[in-house]
Amino acid sequence: MMKLTEALLSPSGIEPDPNQPRQRFDVAKNKELTASIREHGLLEPIIVRKDMERRAYRIVAGERRYRCCLQASLEKIPVRIIEGELSEVDLIKIQLTENLDRDDLKPVETARALARLQSALDCTRDQLAQQVKKSPATISRLLNLLQLPENLQAHVDQGELSLAIAVELVRCPSPALQQEIANAVMSGELNRKGAVERVQAVVGKKAQTAKRQQVMLALETGVQTTVSVTADADLDEWITSLQKVLKACHKVKRRNGNVGDLKTLLQKQTEKPPKPAEVTQ
Repeated sequence: MMKLTEALLSPSGIEPDPNQPRQRFDVAKNKELTASIREHGLLEPIIVRKDMERRAYRIVAGERRYRCCLQASLEKIPVRIIEGELSEVDLIKIQLTENLDRDDLKPVETARALARLQSALDCTRDQLAQQVKKSPATISRLLNLLQLPENLQAHVDQGELSLAIAVELVRCPSPALQQEIANAVMSGELNRKGAVERVQAVVGKKAQTAKRQQVMLALETGVQTTVSVTADADLDEWITSLQKVLKACHKVKRRNGNVGDLKTLLQKQTEKPPKPAEVTQ
């Protein structure tokens, strides 16, 4: 368990963490907190760790409170000092949890922090979801935001594009089309429904013309099956195709079937022609 020691430190001996997830701070909320600190003091100490190289204390959680303490001209800031070493994984977890609990992070800020944690943990998206106690779908939606051009990411965090519309834009096949639809949304030409329909129309047409390849899989049970994916399939498409095979395995097991039943079911799925993609006008 992490050991914390409470202390009062001079602001000059404390430094922000340049890699902390939160990069944008609400000016109005900062003014409110600064006024509260002037009147009542800082009620919840910030969390810091000793940076031996810089001979200072580096903020782990509470940069907003630190900034407001400076605005309130506090001579000493209440802190909780983390004793001992702090791993990169633990550092990111503390920072991410602190901000998620306070609902302080913007969508792309959250996505970048999650990507950093995933890299440090060297884990899958499902494992990452377990670590931060979020649904796998939520984690995927957020991480997919990082596929957008940086200017569109900025619009999302500034509230000019909603998270729902941004998630739809990720599905667009080109940055130019993403920008075109985003501009239409921000100008008021398209609402969310219109943006979704526009994306679906483009993605549907692409799906209809996409070349597919058949890939043979050999399972450990000795069963062979074929999955169908587009020629330029990404990992998400591969996962979807493989999940269909896994779903068939579970279906046979629930019915107390055997390997022969699994072979038959997979053969039927392979022979079944794929449904044409729907295009919304």
